[in-house]
Amino acid sequence: MAAEKPCAACSWTREREESCRHDSHVKLFYEVSDRGVWAVGSNLIIKEMPDSPLNYEARNTRFIQDHTTIPVPETVQEWTENGRHFLVTKRIPGAPPSEAWPAMSEPERDSIARQTADYLCQLRGLCSARVQSVGGGPVYSDFLFRNGYGLPHGPFHADDQLWEGMAKASDKVPENARCLSRQRMPAAKPYTFT
Repeated sequence: MAAEKPCAACSWTREREESCRHDSHVKLFYEVSDRGVWAVGSNLIIKEMPDSPLNYEARNTRFIQDHTTIPVPETVQEWTENGRHFLVTKRIPGAPPSEAWPAMSEPERDSIARQTADYLCQLRGLCSARVQSVGGGPVYSDFLFRNGYGLPHGPFHADDQLWEGMAKASDKVPENARCLSRQRMPAAKPYTFT
């Protein structure tokens, strides 16, 4: 009988799990591509991801905390080792919206909707003269620039520079479609955190 391959997340085999009474409270609850997120009991979250591109989550969270009233998780520690970036945060108490929403009354839902709208308004109030990351560096966005994961873009000082960066990332789009998109693209300013 061939040896069972251990779990990539915890290194345990099914045989080891069944022969032990240990019930771990460290749970992998999200994984995609080369990233994983673990819950450590009910108090901490550990995120593991590649160290490239640079990870700005802790910096962005501190920025939001310093400039808004939006509740954000507190960063406990972050570090990089062996090509991996680790971020430990305190867990925000409560149920996820997908679980809480169905049990809420209409007034409670209205309250949540108003809070969410207020948070979005606060984020939109965080403006910059350039498209840049917090701290003035480049932006890493596979959603805005579709030319490869982890590539730096900007900072951009003007809409024309932003468009040029977006156009380079959309070289597979026919030229006439790009021209039409550019003609219809509204002014991007004010550049907001959102």
